[in-house]
Amino acid sequence: MDQKEAMEDLEIRKRRLLYQANHRGSYEADLLIGRFVKHHISDMSEEELTILEHIMSFEDADLTLWLTGFKAIPTELNIPMMHHMCQFAKDIHSKTE
Repeated sequence: MDQKEAMEDLEIRKRRLLYQANHRGSYEADLLIGRFVKHHISDMSEEELTILEHIMSFEDADLTLWLTGFKAIPTELNIPMMHHMCQFAKDIHSKTE
């Protein structure tokens, strides 16, 4: 695969993740995850996309509780990306108060 194909694949992957982040199935998850992805996806590396895909593989209810701080983040997800997402969720909440 040449560099052009790799960049096209990366862009397709980003568009797919953006769509999935905004169509989670619950309004809260759509807001929290969708806004985060929309705001940050353009700067994400391939490795970060893989991490985001892993995080997004969890159930909406759990993700929402973790992102809002109502439930402790499991050890498996105690990673910088998840903490960044939690901070983003807190920032969203503070702007809506």
